[in-house]
Amino acid sequence: MAVFRFSFWRSPQSRTRAVPPATPPGALTPPQPKTLTELEREMEAEARAAQAQLVKNTPSRLTAYRSKQLVNQFLGIAVLLGIPVGIVAIANLPYPAIRRPVAENVPMLLLPSQISMDHSFRRAIAAMEQAKQLIDSPTSAADLEQGGKALAEAQKHLDALPLRLDYWDDSYYYWYGWYPWRLSPLALNHARAEAGRLQARLFQETNAQSALVRAQDALKLAKQQYEQFTAAGGQQTAIASWRSALDQLGQIPSETLAGRIARQLLESENRNLAAIAGTAAANQQITTLMQAARQFSWQAARQAQNPPHSVAQWREVENLWEKAIAQLQQVSPNDPNYVEVQRQIASYQSNLSEIRVRRQEEEEAIAAFQNAQQQLEVLVAHAANTDPNWNVSRIQSIINELRKVKRGTTPYVEAQELLVLAQQKLAKFQ
Repeated sequence: MAVFRFSFWRSPQSRTRAVPPATPPGALTPPQPKTLTELEREMEAEARAAQAQLVKNTPSRLTAYRSKQLVNQFLGIAVLLGIPVGIVAIANLPYPAIRRPVAENVPMLLLPSQISMDHSFRRAIAAMEQAKQLIDSPTSAADLEQGGKALAEAQKHLDALPLRLDYWDDSYYYWYGWYPWRLSPLALNHARAEAGRLQARLFQETNAQSALVRAQDALKLAKQQYEQFTAAGGQQTAIASWRSALDQLGQIPSETLAGRIARQLLESENRNLAAIAGTAAANQQITTLMQAARQFSWQAARQAQNPPHSVAQWREVENLWEKAIAQLQQVSPNDPNYVEVQRQIASYQSNLSEIRVRRQEEEEAIAAFQNAQQQLEVLVAHAANTDPNWNVSRIQSIINELRKVKRGTTPYVEAQELLVLAQQKLAKFQ
């Protein structure tokens, strides 16, 4: 305002000295002096004009000034809000060293984390109940899928909670306060245990569903093969695949949804298989019996190798041949393979008879050798007897017993050695 100079602010002396001399007659009348109101209006108009000129000449400075003021205001607000928010955030960190003194002195600062944990726990329990209903009592595979999603949601909320709630000493402050605290270490541990159980259950159900799908695919393929094959061999292969698929159905745990479906499918498919492949099933039974008989005969032949054998071992071989014959004797005369089975029985009985003969020879050889040894002991005990006839008769009796020991028996070698000695002794007396 100092740039403007107004005459009414001058002193009375200056105004007196400034008065011009009187005009001569006939000159123009000087203008009337302005009032104070008019002067103020002129001052305001000049000020507005000067301000407008200043704004017009320096727009960038004004914009920068206003922006700086706005930034300063925002920074001030951020500092004012950030300090308490930061304090609350630090107080709610999941560390007992921080939370314990805060809980003892200013427990209200822990309210955000307590509310967050409580809400997470409530959402976890709600999702857990839904997952439990869908996983424990499913009616379809869609229930298991939806239950898995609910369980994943519950697990996500449980993961947001601290690992050990009993480490947080501030938890008990909200049991009796104004906030309805519902989370406890026992409830949290129970929820996590239930989540683990449901995960194991869902894993079992998922594996059972996969096994059911594989068994159904195998069953469908076996049926297609049976319809395509016309030869007996091809049908037998298809029936074997059919049975294998049914075995897969039977191995699915019955406590699962897939297991219950598999049991129903297994009953119907067993009836279909019995109706379609009755004859094939009988042939399969015959094949099983013949395979068992071959197994027994193979074991008998293997144990009979490299004689001589003891009586007990010959009896074991004899028992194996009898078991092989017993397996084949179960074949019905109406079976188409009956003639072949009877031929096999005859061969096994021939082998059994030979083994019985070998066992009998072993028993007789042992008895004869033992008798010869007893007579030899008597002869040695009466060595002082000088009667040649008595000695000759004893030695001859020993020789006769030793000659009863046949080749291929266990005492044969010893009997031959003893026989040579007895013959030499007999020659001396003669």
